[in-house]
Amino acid sequence: MKPEHRFRRSVSKHLKSIYVWPINDSWHAGVPDHFYSGPVASLWCEYKYFPTDRDSFDLLRPAKTPKLTRIQQHWLNSRHDEGRNVWVIVGMPTGGVILYDKTWMQPVTVECLLTREQLAAEILRLCE
Repeated sequence: MKPEHRFRRSVSKHLKSIYVWPINDSWHAGVPDHFYSGPVASLWCEYKYFPTDRDSFDLLRPAKTPKLTRIQQHWLNSRHDEGRNVWVIVGMPTGGVILYDKTWMQPVTVECLLTREQLAAEILRLCE
């Protein structure tokens, strides 16, 4: 199992009270990795993973992967512009950060990493 997949599962395992759909769509490129749905809201979430902790990153122009492809950028930005809840969660060995409101389109300075439980709690806060 790849590190990004393990990271996604380690967040989703804390989401027992909402609908979790891990997406693997080979027909439509750019669709995010997960869809979460609860009684209050739903969320489209793309996950990216760096194998080492970083102080900063740019998902559009990385020296190495992970990166957001142009198709992913278009899909995420289009759904955001429609008023949908769209996040990119960037994972690292010791935690992750949540990018929303198109902050995935610019370089990011990491202030602090959220634990996997804290990431799940933020998803629940939105959906429940």
